[in-house]
Amino acid sequence: MRAVPAPTVTRVLRAAQVLLQGAYVGAIVVGTPAGYLGPGNIIRGDDSRFYEYAARHVPWDPIAAKMAPLMPAVYSASGANPRVLVIVQTVLAVLAWQWLASAAGAFVARPWLRCALVAAVLGISVTPEVIIWNVAIGSEGVAMSLMAAMVAALLRAVRLRTPAAWTVAGSLVALSMLAR
Repeated sequence: MRAVPAPTVTRVLRAAQVLLQGAYVGAIVVGTPAGYLGPGNIIRGDDSRFYEYAARHVPWDPIAAKMAPLMPAVYSASGANPRVLVIVQTVLAVLAWQWLASAAGAFVARPWLRCALVAAVLGISVTPEVIIWNVAIGSEGVAMSLMAAMVAALLRAVRLRTPAAWTVAGSLVALSMLAR
């Protein structure tokens, strides 16, 4: 029996992560209408009303200025539509976690170990404790995706040692200060 090449396994793992994230978000987006309790609902916490307010007002408004500006900016870019926000947060999460899996895998020489590392990172990205924040009106989903992208950029910068890679990593570190 011939072994499956590592790039094929990692592609399958990436596709599985996209399908799992998509299925979860699809159930939320087409589920119960916003504002109703029950499964298939977008999560609104105590801070949600402040993020919704900040997304609809100028950043220097006294109430909007109290919020970390990244989440209201993402919500505003989503048309202040909770269902679109869920999709945007999920796309950001998929991209960030897949970048982290790729960056972490680049440090490993053995193909089977690279596959295991990619599987572990992508597995973490679809755990309930992580994925649930993508369907919430709150800064956690954006902050976690940014954290994954920041770590990926730092790993890449350490490996490549180029000014451009360090600039990207530094920019993401600076941007993370605006997330929470």
